[in-house]
Amino acid sequence: MNAMRTLAAALVLAVATMAPRPLAAADLSQAIPPGAHLFVLAKHNPERDYQTDYVADVWKTFQEERIGPRLLEIVTSRMPEDDLKKATEVWEELCDAVGDVDFSAVAQADQFLMFQVMNGPVNQSTFAVVLSESDAEEFERGIVNLMELVSRRTGGKVPIAVDEAEEATITSFDLPRDVPLRPSVARHGDVVLISTSDAMIRTAVAMLNDDSPDTKYDDPRVVEALKALPEPEDAFVFFDGKLMFDRLRGLPDFIRQQDPNNEDAARFAGVFNAAIDEFAIIDFEATVEYTEGYQNRTAVLGRLTPDANEHMLGRAIMGQKAFDDWQSWIPAEATGYSLSTGVNLHEIYAGIYEFVEREFPEAQEGLDKFAAIQDQIGVHLDEDILQSFSGESVSVSFPSGDDAAAETLSVTAMKCSNPDKIRELLHRAVDNLKEIPFLQAQQLDLVDAEGLEGFEELKMAAFAMAKAQPVIGFDDGWMIIGSKPAAVEKFLAVRRGEAENIASAESFERFNLGVDGPVAQVSYTDIGAGIRKAADVIDQVAAMAPMFLGMAAQQAGPEQLKPVQELIGLLPSIAKVVRKCDFVEQKLTITREGPIPNSYLRESVTLVRAPGESVATATP
Repeated sequence: MNAMRTLAAALVLAVATMAPRPLAAADLSQAIPPGAHLFVLAKHNPERDYQTDYVADVWKTFQEERIGPRLLEIVTSRMPEDDLKKATEVWEELCDAVGDVDFSAVAQADQFLMFQVMNGPVNQSTFAVVLSESDAEEFERGIVNLMELVSRRTGGKVPIAVDEAEEATITSFDLPRDVPLRPSVARHGDVVLISTSDAMIRTAVAMLNDDSPDTKYDDPRVVEALKALPEPEDAFVFFDGKLMFDRLRGLPDFIRQQDPNNEDAARFAGVFNAAIDEFAIIDFEATVEYTEGYQNRTAVLGRLTPDANEHMLGRAIMGQKAFDDWQSWIPAEATGYSLSTGVNLHEIYAGIYEFVEREFPEAQEGLDKFAAIQDQIGVHLDEDILQSFSGESVSVSFPSGDDAAAETLSVTAMKCSNPDKIRELLHRAVDNLKEIPFLQAQQLDLVDAEGLEGFEELKMAAFAMAKAQPVIGFDDGWMIIGSKPAAVEKFLAVRRGEAENIASAESFERFNLGVDGPVAQVSYTDIGAGIRKAADVIDQVAAMAPMFLGMAAQQAGPEQLKPVQELIGLLPSIAKVVRKCDFVEQKLTITREGPIPNSYLRESVTLVRAPGESVATATP
């Protein structure tokens, strides 16, 4: 469900924020029913029009490289003639169905809306878009044509129904009422609505016709969040966790209704609701997206339930200590970093253990056997390992020097309360691994790191060939793992104030994001560099692939390898397209205590290259 929620929100935001059309008179916030547990309302912001040119350049490169046609040729050239003929017929019918739709107008729409309502066991989704009236007519007609095509292709087994509802015509798949999904489309003036439920469309149309409808946008928590956040110039997303979890608790009732006398169903209901209760700690989460210059900015306000710390998930994420001086962990030249209070896995383990004991008493024998095994080997998962780590962690990467060819060093630190026990377990693990013939031949060992007190180097022949020197050790209550001793030395020097940290670095100041007070999470990513690196890797694979194909040719014939050769031939073109996406430069995200009780605030800034600027000179 979270994946679907994230994907739907991302799709709406990505399309809507590129739109260069003037705002329409229609207000889609009027169409959000009070029962929606999620909605995304996005609109065009002229400040982001310049980003459309970047996207157009990506698409132009994709077309110039003929990636689509070439890929289609690779696939169709190996299809049986009859299958190719059928596929061609279907494709031509699809093209005819939507031939009159101006998809550029849809992509450049004034407003987008998506909302979800849980109806019994089904999560119903509805989308709405504001277009010019002529574009709306064409778009609706195209969707109806597609529905009619499905009906024809199924021999009428999926019939079409057409109904009138308050100045709108609703076209639906006329499925039996016991089928929970009834895909439908309707047009209300310049608004086109598409939904998995005809009932949801009827509700939305009725609300659009109402001068003062009761909408989710008027929810007191929505109003409270909007007051505490910047103006949503580009988009506003609201997730009602309390409502969603309440609806989820109703699922067992639905199941019991199907078979009231089924004891297993009754037990499932109790177990399901007990499990939901352990994770139901989100009251709401509201997100606004806005623009400042060449920065795409996002602010997320989330509020936990008053009793969050009484639930397993709440105990796992609320007991850690925030970072008071997070900048002192990060070298000034860092190319990527992440700090997080994290999740206390001991609380998760203890909560699950208690849940199983309470809800599944028949599992006690298995739990006792698991405990006996731990006693036998002398390692206790919870006491020895999970309780040693409270969840806080730091990860950072930085270059080994100033020149462009400098290698990237990395360090990860985890807060550790029992270093002696963890060190003992590490040595036991390495000693056991050394008994494996392959690793024995690799001369696996854990030895004192030269010149780095309290740290040990993991040695292996393969590491030496790769010029890798992974080290692990403990310092000031943290377990620290580094890619090389030099990485740990630099990390500790920064932490002790002996080397410059990120606080005054230009790379940090560019984001114009306040960092006063403790923070729960911080992350920085050089997206543009990552994109360019990905394109370089694709080019390298394309260059090396012929050598591996030559080796494979000894086992397979030319005809078998031909499709692979053709696909490899696409890689340089794909790399060109990927490289065009590096107009998104860098991203910084910081999470801290929120402005209202029991809340958190997560702010994110993404730097986008200004028109005409090079990669090296882009500024916020």
